Amino acid sequence: MISKNGFQLSGHETFVLRRLWLPKVFRYSNKMVKAGLSPNFSGEAPMIDLGLGKNMLSSARFWSIASGMLDKKEVRPSQLAELLFNENGLDPHCASVTTKWLVHWKLSSSPSSLTIFWFLFNQVNKPIISRESLYEAFKIFVQKYYPRKASDNTLKRDVEIVLRSYLPVVSAKSDGLIEESLDTLLTGLDLLAFFSKDSIVIRREERKSINNWLFAYSLMDFWEHIEVSLSSLSFIQIAHDLGSPGRVFKLDEDSIVNRLEALETMTNGALIWTEQSGLKVLTRTKQALSDPENFKLYLLKKAYGVSDE
Repeated sequence: MISKNGFQLSGHETFVLRRLWLPKVFRYSNKMVKAGLSPNFSGEAPMIDLGLGKNMLSSARFWSIASGMLDKKEVRPSQLAELLFNENGLDPHCASVTTKWLVHWKLSSSPSSLTIFWFLFNQVNKPIISRESLYEAFKIFVQKYYPRKASDNTLKRDVEIVLRSYLPVVSAKSDGLIEESLDTLLTGLDLLAFFSKDSIVIRREERKSINNWLFAYSLMDFWEHIEVSLSSLSFIQIAHDLGSPGRVFKLDEDSIVNRLEALETMTNGALIWTEQSGLKVLTRTKQALSDPENFKLYLLKKAYGVSDE
C-alpha cells in the first residue's frame, strides 16, 4: 500500500548529493545546537560557515533531511548522524563505502525521502529503461498517488537528479569525468550503468561491497517499517517486497540466501534462517525481538568494524 502523504518531490535545487555535504551540515548544526541555538540555514552566516552558495546550502539541508541525518521537524542532527559524523564517529569524513550504501538505503527504502529514488529502485522492474520511459512511468505513478498536481518540469528534474546521482557524467569536451561525478556520494555504487546514450541498466547482483552487517541492519529497518512486532519474515518479503533489502540494494536471490544463512552465527542466534518443506523464513529472537532499536545500533557499529564491547 502506498501512502498519499508520504511523497517528496523536488527540494534538491537540481544539485546531487556531494560527498562532504552530510558531515559539513552535521558539524554546523551540531555546533549551533551545542550553543543553545536552532540551526539556521538562511542568510550569509551558514553560507560562510559551510562554504556553500544559497542554493547549494538549501540543497545540502534537503539531502541531510532526506537521508535521515537531520531531524525534519527540529532541523537538528539525528542520532544516526551523531553516530557517523562526530569527531570520533564511525565515519566522520563520509569516506566509507558502507556510508554510501547506508545513505542509498535511507533515500530509497521509503517514498517519503525523495520519491523518485524509491520509485526507481522499487517500482521499476525492467532491467533496461530509457530516460523517457522512466519519466513517463514516474508521471503516471505520481498522477495516480500524489494528492496535488505536480508539474512536468518538477518530475523531469527529479528523474534527472536520480540518474545523475548514480551515473558518471562525462564531459563532451574531454575524455574525463566532470567534477560533479568525482564528488557525488553515490556514483561509485554501480547500481546503474549506461546501456546506450539514453537508456540505463539496473541489474540484480551480488553487491560484494555491502557487508552482511549492513544487510542485517537494513533488514531490521525494513522489519520496523512493515510491523515492528512481527517475529518472522518470508524470503519473498525480504527479496521482493517494496522497500525490502532485495529490491533497494538490487541483490540477486542466491546472494540474499547466502547472506541470510550467515545471520544466525553472526548474531549469536538473534536472527535465524530456516528452510523447511519449501518454506523459507527468517525469525528473530532475543534482543532482535525484545529491543530492536538497540539491536540495530549494534548491527550498524559492526558494519563499520567496531568490536564487541
